[in-house]
Amino acid sequence: MGVSLFVSYRRDDSSSASGRLVDHLRGHGFGSDGDDQIFMDIDDIPPGADYRQVIDETLARSDVVLVVIGRSWLTVTDSQGRRRLDSVSDTHRLEVAAALRSDAHVVPVLVEDAEPPHADGLPDDIADLAFRNAFSVRNQTFAGDVARLAPSLQQIGAEVRAGRERAELEAREQEARANAVRVKRDRQEREQEAERVRAQQREEAEAEARIRKEDAEADYYQTLTEKESAPAQRLPDRWPTRIRTVTAWILVAIAALLLLISVIGVFTYDLDSPDNSISSRTELFVAFLFTTVLFAGIPAALAVWIFPRTWRRGNEEPVDPSSAPGRTWEPPAFQ
Repeated sequence: MGVSLFVSYRRDDSSSASGRLVDHLRGHGFGSDGDDQIFMDIDDIPPGADYRQVIDETLARSDVVLVVIGRSWLTVTDSQGRRRLDSVSDTHRLEVAAALRSDAHVVPVLVEDAEPPHADGLPDDIADLAFRNAFSVRNQTFAGDVARLAPSLQQIGAEVRAGRERAELEAREQEARANAVRVKRDRQEREQEAERVRAQQREEAEAEARIRKEDAEADYYQTLTEKESAPAQRLPDRWPTRIRTVTAWILVAIAALLLLISVIGVFTYDLDSPDNSISSRTELFVAFLFTTVLFAGIPAALAVWIFPRTWRRGNEEPVDPSSAPGRTWEPPAFQ
């Protein structure tokens, strides 16, 4: 891969020497293939474009910058008599300052027996140029000096380009590592966010379950309170209490009367009569029992059945709704 050269010079100082230098460098292989380039004059700046940006973009593609310095390089003035290097808008000064800020290798080239500049005679943004080792190209040995300079430029340019490639490779590797770290961090953040959402959902589910349980308990105890405070209920009253009581006593009286008749019949019965079929007191007693059960047992049983129901109607006992016929009630299951 070839070397890209940027030749910065001042036309009022070293225009002819710079052109001659470029011609000799082309003779040594610079600019002979597609990769080699020599930028000498930036004349294709579009109208309205910022020439500072154009200079920076051109220097970014250059490996070596040659700053051609003639004998009047420090003292060239404008039409008003001010030194050109002191102007912040001087194109040559902008080129040198941009070259010193870039990663290109800057080589001061002294022509026409010029002396290297001193830092105290330069503006601050190009003062570092005084500390760069300068290469002299004399008129008497111009071709030989350029022949010695060309291999050094090839080597320097190759090193600069290799350094740029290493820097680009390191930058890509660093970017790849940063991307991997960012992807890992993003994945961890997504996992943490998902875990946070799951934890929040679990908390919401537990809170909802607690609320449901508390509501169920409240309903349960409210139901118990309502049951305890409910007024006493009577069972359905089919017969009036007074009629049942009178009926029960009438049945008791009938049973007692029948029992009395049976007893009198036993004691007044004539066993000696020839028409009687009963011949002993034992048979008479058995007949007495049968008659009592038959005639007095039925009203007595009815009386026994009516009396307890009558007594129950007189007590005010609450009735549990859960024990009512056809109705079941169970407390809620708390979860």
